[in-house]
Amino acid sequence: MASRLRSFTNPTAFVGWCIYSAGMSDNDSSHQHEVPQPDEREGEAEAQGFRWAPGVTRADTTNLSGVQDVARRISEQIMGMIAAGDRIRELQQALVRAAAPPPVVQWDMSGIVEQLRQSARISSTLPQPDFGLDLGRILAANQRPWVGIVRAFKQALEQLIPDNLRDLAIDDLVKVFEINDQDGTSLAWAPRTSLVGELLHAADLEERGALLIAHVAEIADDIDASLAVVALPEHQDLKAMLLEATAALRAGLYRPAQAAACAAFDTVVNEHTLKFLAFTGKKTRDRTRNYFHPIEVGEWDEATFADVALVLVGAGIKTAFKHWDRGCGLKSFNRHGSAHHADDGAYSPAHAVRATLIAHATLRWLDDAVGAERDGEEAA
Repeated sequence: MASRLRSFTNPTAFVGWCIYSAGMSDNDSSHQHEVPQPDEREGEAEAQGFRWAPGVTRADTTNLSGVQDVARRISEQIMGMIAAGDRIRELQQALVRAAAPPPVVQWDMSGIVEQLRQSARISSTLPQPDFGLDLGRILAANQRPWVGIVRAFKQALEQLIPDNLRDLAIDDLVKVFEINDQDGTSLAWAPRTSLVGELLHAADLEERGALLIAHVAEIADDIDASLAVVALPEHQDLKAMLLEATAALRAGLYRPAQAAACAAFDTVVNEHTLKFLAFTGKKTRDRTRNYFHPIEVGEWDEATFADVALVLVGAGIKTAFKHWDRGCGLKSFNRHGSAHHADDGAYSPAHAVRATLIAHATLRWLDDAVGAERDGEEAA
């Protein structure tokens, strides 16, 4: 056999002999011992009785590069499908936090293998697998796992947006951020969506303040309902203080409400949140406050979901902690003015509502964040 293979110095004759041998029947005794004996010269090989396999002409086997091109294209498509599998696995890893089961993706390579086998026998044009169609079949076969993943991913993203703001358009969410920033408050989780809509259409801080006072009882109820989810033991005293602040709001005791809310707000931001974020060194309190103000309005289109969640909850924190100068204090709610310049215009009924709103929002955010981190540590 080895000597016969070495005798085929012409590649065309060698391929022809392979095709002929592969096409012979094992039961065909008339051909079992008939082996072509090509010469180094192609013409003499044919003259000596060299025969092509039935149905195959020399033109079918002369283009060896065509076979190689087909094999190369198929190999490239296989590598492309493998790379696509890597991208799907990367997507699966990105959805781990959504706690969704990974899709069962099985690549069926039998068709590719068969085409490779056929390409070694004939040089006719082979059908190339369409990756788009293959991906469509994969998604169709795994429709239920994929739908579960998308649903869980959507739910995870929704958790980043407070429930009273989820039905708002993007432009309205930007306005919510602006109100938080301008007024030194928070509209996260309270008040209810309908009242948020009214605040979005108000002309300025004074008009928004009038709406807050007009709906103070509803807002107090919304804050109480939101505080009900604050569950960690270390936050219960602050929660009780804010519940007393909402009770004072209903009774029209705005200054006590603002004082209680301001104290709780200061403790949440400058003590509990600072420790949770593990900021150390100088000016750590400034870093804690700035943590909730990572983007500007002009950068909104490029913001991540995490950025959006932070500014919707706490964009007003930086405003509330701005320096207060006696005689020229800010119009927005201000923690420094409330604590150090109580007789200089820092107190008002509207600011009492704003203080209670932002204090409750930061406490709820912290309670959620700490609870989620502990759950993750236990799961690990």
